[in-house]
Amino acid sequence: MILLFSLLSCTPEQDLNWAEQWELLVLDPGRMTLDLRITRGNSGWLKGSASVRGAAISKAEGTLLFGLDGTPADVEVLESGIRVGPDLLRGHSGGWEVQLQEGGEMGDPRNLRLNIETAGDPAHSLELEEWTVRPLELMGRSNGYLSTTGRNQLLGGKALLLYRGGQTPPSWDGTPHTTVFVTAPGVSIGIDQNGTQALAWANIDGTLAWADAVLSGSFEEGWHLDFSPELPLHVEIRTRGQSHVSDPYAHLSAPEATLLQVSKGNLRRELRTGRAKIQVGDQALQGSAVVVQTSWE
Repeated sequence: MILLFSLLSCTPEQDLNWAEQWELLVLDPGRMTLDLRITRGNSGWLKGSASVRGAAISKAEGTLLFGLDGTPADVEVLESGIRVGPDLLRGHSGGWEVQLQEGGEMGDPRNLRLNIETAGDPAHSLELEEWTVRPLELMGRSNGYLSTTGRNQLLGGKALLLYRGGQTPPSWDGTPHTTVFVTAPGVSIGIDQNGTQALAWANIDGTLAWADAVLSGSFEEGWHLDFSPELPLHVEIRTRGQSHVSDPYAHLSAPEATLLQVSKGNLRRELRTGRAKIQVGDQALQGSAVVVQTSWE
C-alpha cells in the first residue's frame, strides 16, 4: 500500500526516480573524516520526504553515525541548503553551517556543529540529460566540534560540498559512481564521475581550473586520476586508511527495499581514505585523499 501510494503521488516532472542530494566530505588527515548526505526525493515511503545520513570516522575513536528520516512536514528547503527536523545544512555569505543531532543508543546523545569558511564560489556544473552535479564548495576551511556523553572532540580539515539533482540518480543505470577528493597545502583536486561523464577540477595555490579528466582503478589496485593532455596533472591514490560502508537506500520502506533488491540488486556505497601522489608538471607533492564509490552488487 505504501509503495502504491508513492507511485500514485508522483507527477511526470517528479517521478519515482527524482531526487536531490547535498553531499559533504570533510577530510582532516590522520584525525577524522566526516561524511554527510542529505537526500530529498520520491524514492522513499512518502513523496518529498528526506533522509540524513552522517558518519564521523576516526581511527582513534571509531565511527559515530547520524541518521534521520523526515516526512515532508519535517523538511524545509532553504534558499541555500536544507533542514530536516533538527538537522541543518545552510549556506550564508561566508560559507556553510552544519548541525547534526542524534539521540544515540543507551542514552548517548550526539551533537555535531561545523562551520565551513568558503574559499570562493566554484560557479560550475555538469549538466547531463536528466541529472545535474554542481559543486558548492571545493576547499573550504572547516572548524567545529563533535560531542557525546563525557567526550568532546574538535573538528577541522578541508571540505568538499556537492549538490546533485534530477530524474536519474547516479548508479541507477548500473554504472558505478565515484567521487574523489584530494587535498594538500594550497591544493584541492577532485572528480565526480558517473560512467564516462565527469566533473573534474584542480585548485592549486588559488588558481582554479575545470578540465576533462579520467579516473581509473579500484580500491584494491589503487586509483589514477589523469588530467592530460589538457593539464600536466596526474594523481596516484592508495586507499588503505579509514573505511565506511553504507546503504544509499536505507530510508526505503521494507516493501520498496524488497522490490528494489529483486529488480536491480544491492546498492553499496563505500568510502575509504588514503594517500595521494600529485604530479604537477615537474613538481611532486604529497597529499591526502578520500574516495567514495557507489555500485551495484
